[in-house]
Amino acid sequence: MKRFYKNANYAADDQGYFGIALDDRPIKTPAKAPLVCKSEALAKAVCAEWNAQEDKIMPDTMPVTQYCYTALDYIPQNRAEITKTILNFLDTDLTCYRADNPTDLAAQQAAAWDPYLRWFEDIFAVPLQTTTALNALKQDAAAHKAVGAHVESLYDEQLAIAQDLTAACGSLIMALCFVKGDTRKEDIFAASFVEELYQGAIYDEERYGIDPIQDKQRQRLERDLSAAQTYLSALGYF
Repeated sequence: MKRFYKNANYAADDQGYFGIALDDRPIKTPAKAPLVCKSEALAKAVCAEWNAQEDKIMPDTMPVTQYCYTALDYIPQNRAEITKTILNFLDTDLTCYRADNPTDLAAQQAAAWDPYLRWFEDIFAVPLQTTTALNALKQDAAAHKAVGAHVESLYDEQLAIAQDLTAACGSLIMALCFVKGDTRKEDIFAASFVEELYQGAIYDEERYGIDPIQDKQRQRLERDLSAAQTYLSALGYF
């Protein structure tokens, strides 16, 4: 879509929310609801994305705005389905499926993933199983119950980030740790690509270049993590 406005701005309403407008015309979400932010910091971040657009509006370059849309339009109407979907990741969580060979890859996985398993046990008081076999795990029912209650307690904005990062990282554990503010975006990025970064070092991708598909996946996650951090920080969640 061609850029049709000169400036994105925001204004507070009488309820303390901040509405976003393009040349003083209020923006609507895809579901036709007013685009409103719960904090001035978030409103500034959304306006910055709209003002950064050039001749064409590129939604993929506005991830904070997209998170706002998700939290406003999608999460409230679909919480039960979203919760069920992401809880299914607990039995297939990336952090629980390990290599036993080569040993240096196994060591790198342990270094990247063990802190998340320790975090999980500290928070939920239930240890998780890990495996080097191909068979799927079935985590303890107590783990499922504890995580389910936690996910159901998340605010819509937190759940918007949790569902996105769970799918992007293949790990509900890492996503929940991030949403709680207990891990850095750099650490979760490295933990999401342990095997790929290991292979990249073997094939000297710094010299010969990254596989284009891998490069796109890494750029996408890096972008989403930065946007998620901006979004949750602006809302005061961490």
